[in-house]
Amino acid sequence: MSYRAHSEGPIGAIRMGLMGFLSAILLCTIAGASAPSPVGSGAGKGSVPPHNHPVTGAKLYAISPGLDFDPKAKQIYLESRVCLDSGILEFLLVQGKHKAYESALSTEVSPSQTMTAMLLLGWKPEDSLNIILLAGKDTLPLTRLIRNRDTTVAVGRPLHWRLTGSNYAETRTGKSPFAADREGIHIALVDRSEALLQVQGEKKNPYHNAYFGYEMNRSARPKSGTAITLILEKAGP
Repeated sequence: MSYRAHSEGPIGAIRMGLMGFLSAILLCTIAGASAPSPVGSGAGKGSVPPHNHPVTGAKLYAISPGLDFDPKAKQIYLESRVCLDSGILEFLLVQGKHKAYESALSTEVSPSQTMTAMLLLGWKPEDSLNIILLAGKDTLPLTRLIRNRDTTVAVGRPLHWRLTGSNYAETRTGKSPFAADREGIHIALVDRSEALLQVQGEKKNPYHNAYFGYEMNRSARPKSGTAITLILEKAGP
């Protein structure tokens, strides 16, 4: 079930409270004022002034350490590191050590924090997104990081991404944790309903065939541990 379905009950109440807080932040940014400190950011009382990104020069507001958003350009900046030097992939980005053995990138930011930034920018499920990678001062083509194992697909063909929004999953205790946080999945290269984003198009299990799915690009990718900034933005107008 998508997070859109929780308009009533405890989850709906929490979401309404969150939306009120997010709206306050957004109004501050539009007015040019400093945004209030995000919940759990550790920033304490007062306000968090914007800062300029050292490479793009974008005026960013912090959601949490490693996660910023640009309300003017409607972009999200997410800090990560390369997980692997080689191997089959099911994910482009995960949190921490969650499934890092089959993910190209890992971040300390939680999926729910990233979803907060998406809500701030007015994004909704089924939106198409672009992903830009920065390695230091340089833009890194995604095909230098990962490669499609299907040899019939043109090398360098761009990938497109869909915001799926994850879901809430009931547990034995009756609670409904955000599935993306429970599994630590931000961006999936296979069909995973828990992910915030999934690659568009047919998603085949890479463990079923040598020509299915994606793997690390061993010939050109940055070494494991390399810092990578992901910039998320809506595709098209």
